[in-house]
Amino acid sequence: MPGDDSPTFGPRWEPPAPTQEEVDSWAEREHLRRQAWRKGPTELETLAWARRHDARPDSQEGSSPATPAEIEAWAERERSRRAAWLDGPTAEETQRWASSRAARRGSEAGPTPEEIERWVERERERRRRWLAGPTEEEKLEWFRRQTEGLRLPGGSRLAALLRELALDGGDALEELSRPLRALFADLARRGRRRDEEPPAARRSRVPY
Repeated sequence: MPGDDSPTFGPRWEPPAPTQEEVDSWAEREHLRRQAWRKGPTELETLAWARRHDARPDSQEGSSPATPAEIEAWAERERSRRAAWLDGPTAEETQRWASSRAARRGSEAGPTPEEIERWVERERERRRRWLAGPTEEEKLEWFRRQTEGLRLPGGSRLAALLRELALDGGDALEELSRPLRALFADLARRGRRRDEEPPAARRSRVPY
């Protein structure tokens, strides 16, 4: 109403920021998820791989589904792949980095052996921190994303979620559930804030 100084809420309203308890809870869940990732594929990941295996374009109708031996062989390869990733960049990864570095410099001469070694060590350390994390920087980034809420200005929030899903080696179902969990967390925070307000302030809100 004109002249009413009480807070109103509309499409541009920013959702309440997560509490420190919520940040710590997310960090603990994420830490446990990374530790589980190191140990190898979960049951859901294994099931997803078997379904993809059975739906291959080269599969013929009536062909047998993946056998337990094939599933276990894939799981072992995946465990080895994750262990190798944590050990540091492979020769192939290092070569790709050196090539991209030379391309950015606009020169055919690649980085020096010393530069390559420094990059390898930085990348190895980055992977160690990821496994031990989340870091304080990652917590701040999660806090920022939650504060942005579920609005999609220019699709940037949706793009960020899709990038997380594409880059994360964890369980796909876990990733797909993140937006829903974010919605419930946001609604819970709004409810707590509303319950803490005096009744007069709640009655003065203008619906949109």
